[in-house]
Amino acid sequence: MNNEPKLDLKHFLSHTHMYVYPLNFDNVANYLNGYEHGINNKDITSNLKQFVIKNHSVNSSSDGWIGQMKRLSNRLNQTPLETFKEVVSNLIEKINT
Repeated sequence: MNNEPKLDLKHFLSHTHMYVYPLNFDNVANYLNGYEHGINNKDITSNLKQFVIKNHSVNSSSDGWIGQMKRLSNRLNQTPLETFKEVVSNLIEKINT
């Protein structure tokens, strides 16, 4: 049985300010990377990376999922934080269907 605490992504998206301050993409990315490092599990960012490759045709490079998200945000003319929240919402929706 796995007793690791799991990050509730829906709650994280709707209450990001409770996890991260000041609220910006770099701090959100650092929080997620630190969370995954702490539990020794990269499922969130790995799934996010693959979802963006498959659904937005933005490959991951040496800059990882963070650079991938920033390139997508430039393409969509959004801030990286807006893009992150939109992509994660879509990923959650896909997982739940």
